[in-house]
Amino acid sequence: LLLLMKEESDTPFSFNPGDNIDQQKEGGSSSFFANNKKLIIILAVGIVLVIAIAVVLILVLTKSKSDKSIPAPNTPYPCEKTNNYFTARYEVPKANMEVKLFNQYAQNPLNLNYSNYVTCVEINNTSMNLTDGKFKFTKEGNYTANIYLKENLNILDSFFDSCLNLVEIDFSHLFVKQITTMRKLFLGCTKFKTINYGNDFNTNNLNNISELFCSCNSLEEIDFSHFDISNVEDMSSTFQGCSKLKKITFSNNINTKKVKYMRYLFSGCKSLSSLDLSGFDTSNVQNFEYMFQESSAITTLMLDNFNTENALDVSNMFEGCSGLVLLDLSKFSTANVVDMSSMFNGCTKLQSLTLKFKTNEVLYMDKMFQNCQSLRSLDLSSFTNPKLTRMNEMFSGCQMLSSLDMSSFNSKLVVEMTETFYELPAEGTITYDSSIFTENLLSLIPSGWTRADKSNQTLFE
Repeated sequence: LLLLMKEESDTPFSFNPGDNIDQQKEGGSSSFFANNKKLIIILAVGIVLVIAIAVVLILVLTKSKSDKSIPAPNTPYPCEKTNNYFTARYEVPKANMEVKLFNQYAQNPLNLNYSNYVTCVEINNTSMNLTDGKFKFTKEGNYTANIYLKENLNILDSFFDSCLNLVEIDFSHLFVKQITTMRKLFLGCTKFKTINYGNDFNTNNLNNISELFCSCNSLEEIDFSHFDISNVEDMSSTFQGCSKLKKITFSNNINTKKVKYMRYLFSGCKSLSSLDLSGFDTSNVQNFEYMFQESSAITTLMLDNFNTENALDVSNMFEGCSGLVLLDLSKFSTANVVDMSSMFNGCTKLQSLTLKFKTNEVLYMDKMFQNCQSLRSLDLSSFTNPKLTRMNEMFSGCQMLSSLDMSSFNSKLVVEMTETFYELPAEGTITYDSSIFTENLLSLIPSGWTRADKSNQTLFE
């Protein structure tokens, strides 16, 4: 521009319009614009350049601001490494994806801020500054992260909760022995597949592993024999929702003596075909509700040593176990059980069920045998239930059931019995005691059934 301004011109430019008028009076034929053509060009070019520079600066500053909180994957950051750390692998399916590497907070009531315990994160050998547990990856691929922890951390509740891209974990360098709870550790990690326990995996201080692998629906096999659960009190939902899980290996000397809660333990394990729980000590378990619910592929259950003497709730325990054909629960002690609702509901292939239940404390039997479509006979002669209040749809949908022994069944306190015998076959035989088996319940039995009254040993139609 300066060079252009310095060029000689036949018509000098002027910033004073009057000067141009004088030039015209002297016989000049050029107008103001013609006389100042080069000036106008210079100004126009200058304005365009200023606008272009301004736009570029705005774009650069905006991008810089948006990326300020997210370090680039190859940007090193001062890293305080400790001897206590996880090694985790993540799958990133697309570029510029923000991935949760760990959960910032433990679940209530702990509400522990793990950001205060994570000293640094190293991704593919490059250290990063992560305060909220998330990282934005600029490229797709597999990434390995070392998550370094303060050495006094002894709680891992929800640490990887809902880390949807986590596929593998290595415990080899973690101070596992001091950990007291792993509740919800991998909850909702839907791509999680592989565990490396290392040589020093000692969990004998654990007291809670509820929901440990809950909803890890890519897990196909778990070697649980590495876990020492001798001090665990809560195993609720440990494997719940692991829909692809085909095999769980338990230690031969597994110690479950202190466990109080096993509700939902294997619920939704739709790919498990067999379970050997003969090594389980369940003498202190109070709650078995939904324990095997919707484990529809199970054909074999080994419960030989199950001790249920302290059980209070067995509702929905085998609900939806549509693969079971035979089930012998004659050793089950149910003297303290209060709720048996839907215990066998939906066991559609069950042909043989052996029960010797004591039901002195039971209040609820709603839908207990609903949709047991393959059962032909049921011996409930041990059922006394003097406190029973509800038995809605208890045998509803048992389309092949034609022999029913309820000879000790007390229905005097029952106030709800809607559709108790709905969809039973038109013909069959029921044994009962009219001194405790009430008329309103008797009236619900299909009219074609033979009634055998134990109280006076008479048969009538």
